[in-house]
Amino acid sequence: MLEEYLPCGLRFLKIEEAFLVEIDKYGTHSAEDVVTITWATADNKGQTENFCCPYREALLKFLNRLQDKGTFFIQGDLLGFRYPEGKEVFRVLPFSNKKREEVLDLLKKASGLLREADAG
Repeated sequence: MLEEYLPCGLRFLKIEEAFLVEIDKYGTHSAEDVVTITWATADNKGQTENFCCPYREALLKFLNRLQDKGTFFIQGDLLGFRYPEGKEVFRVLPFSNKKREEVLDLLKKASGLLREADAG
């Protein structure tokens, strides 16, 4: 069932979030969100990549790297997709208190937009 949500020929996608705090010898610290995305494609080639940003932004960066049909972006509560010629289409991303549901909805909408782009 999950495969229908995964665009770009993906077979597996794992998203892990962490909050990284570094403290140096002077007591100075920095903190950032770190999102680790692990994936495998249909040919079972897997890869892991870290993104230093919130998970939604990390997911969009990841999806934009995997495909060349356009660019995904988020505008308010909308998932946008911009074609190379400048045309933009949007899908509503309903808010959920559960990140799992938000991620699945974003992937489902992204997959649909890429299918539309393939269809022309």
